[in-house]
Amino acid sequence: SYRRALLGSAENEAMAITRLAHLYEDSGEQAKAAYYYQLLVEHAVKNPLSDQPAASGVGSSALHVSGNGQMDELAAACLFLAAFENDRGNVAVAQRYLVQIVDGASSAGASQQRVEEARAMIRAMNQKDTAA
Repeated sequence: SYRRALLGSAENEAMAITRLAHLYEDSGEQAKAAYYYQLLVEHAVKNPLSDQPAASGVGSSALHVSGNGQMDELAAACLFLAAFENDRGNVAVAQRYLVQIVDGASSAGASQQRVEEARAMIRAMNQKDTAA
């Protein structure tokens, strides 16, 4: 089981957490998916894979990791969490996840597509606030 794999190395933990999050997301269990995506974000903070200092969670300005696709996967997790929190009315928390993607892109390499998605979500949230 993936849960048993969490006892392995930091890299194996990240892979298992990611797979669990995807499985729950694919099965429509958004709250459980959000839980595992949050674990992935926390894991990245506690186990940076580069020489850069670790970020300090949701309130930090950026997540710093490197490696093949790892930042892009982390950006996808942040996008999911931002949408999840926004749907729950936690706009400030959602925007912090999005800012992590945009700020982390210059140093860690999230795909341009993920960065653009984050920027578009921020714009939409700001427009919604302005219209209200």
